[in-house]
Amino acid sequence: MLQAVTSRPPSRRARKARVRCYEKNQELVVAVWRRIERRWRAYPPGLRALARDLVVTLGPKPQAFFSGPDAGPLLHFPIWLAGTSVQKSLPDLLEATALAYLYVRIQDNVIDEPATRGKPPLLLLGNLLLADAMALLGAFTGSPSFWQRAKAAWELFSEETERERRQISTKGPYTVAAFRRHSRKVALARIPLYAVLARANRDRATSLRRVDQLIDCMGQAYGLVNDVLGFTRDLASGANTHLLATARATLPSAQQHDSKAVERVLMAQPLFERFLEQSIGLHRRALPIGEALGIRVMRTFTDERIARIEHHTRQMTTLRLAAALAPANPMQ
Repeated sequence: MLQAVTSRPPSRRARKARVRCYEKNQELVVAVWRRIERRWRAYPPGLRALARDLVVTLGPKPQAFFSGPDAGPLLHFPIWLAGTSVQKSLPDLLEATALAYLYVRIQDNVIDEPATRGKPPLLLLGNLLLADAMALLGAFTGSPSFWQRAKAAWELFSEETERERRQISTKGPYTVAAFRRHSRKVALARIPLYAVLARANRDRATSLRRVDQLIDCMGQAYGLVNDVLGFTRDLASGANTHLLATARATLPSAQQHDSKAVERVLMAQPLFERFLEQSIGLHRRALPIGEALGIRVMRTFTDERIARIEHHTRQMTTLRLAAALAPANPMQ
């Protein structure tokens, strides 16, 4: 049903819900993607073929993948944080960040979608992506304290990803506290910001704490939206996301494993809207943290991201109303 809503041509209001501050960085982001493509062309034939398989999972315009309207600000926060002293070497950091993300994406696909995008041979490509990312990071900053923090971020990402994997593979309760903890799996997004601060000699304890707080807010905010936008896929796969577990908890125990019953709850109750409103609240909470850290256009990013979430809210409300009015509505 969601596909039916989103397949229409974008309305004027939807076009206004673009994250335009991403678009202003697109020339640099595309240049980074071209660097990655050149790097892949230098790989041996087998790994080049795997790289082509990976690109297919990024959509029809992979060069725009990191700047899509619902993409996280993984490459954009470092761009906005970097001062003039860092600008010249910024493409190295952005390429390292993108390569590390692609490595993680391969892992996620293998774990979460083994029947479709999760092709185990891509793990072999991931080995080289990670090695190249670490080499670029090492050239960007050699600060020992940076590498200690980067290792801690990798550890946090790995631990919370595994905790989340165990959670969504069950049909048990999914508490708000557990969701917040699992959202820290985006800890790798801290690393490019740590690197910018280290390179600019700004890595004071207060700034580092703000990085952690900012990325934690982003992890929760984007996680809530992802639960909403991916609900049909998650219902089909049986994943026990925070959203589906919340809906499931309202049902009698005998119906909690019935995906149709869970879907009826989602159509009848404003859980979509509630999750999206919580995401908006997290973006508002993150705004003063990002501004204090020194991220340029943080207010513009926040306003545009909230407008995008409000667009999704209207879509989901329309979806629920359409389900309620449908003649064959199973809830009637």
